[in-house]
Amino acid sequence: MPTVADKRMVNSRVDALALERAKEVLARHGLTVSQYVRYSIEYVSETNTVPESGARPVGPDETEAEAEGLLDWLEEQPMPGKADFEGLTSDEMVERIRREHYGY
Repeated sequence: MPTVADKRMVNSRVDALALERAKEVLARHGLTVSQYVRYSIEYVSETNTVPESGARPVGPDETEAEAEGLLDWLEEQPMPGKADFEGLTSDEMVERIRREHYGY
């Protein structure tokens, strides 16, 4: 079990109003801000994952830029043409795709 000497203090500046709201919510769940921070840090270190709530918030400008980047990437990807399936019934289309994907 870690001793006091093995522990480190962490701190951060946060919006005062957001902190007050968070304190109220945490109190309803029987937690303090300090406990929440401690449990969150322990969770990240033990699971090697960052919960979505702990990820860096993304502003609208970043979201738009990410969406534009995704659209650019999608436009670069090859798409099957309608001509490949022209005149085929839905069963024939499924059969062709199955053969191409599974080889039988």
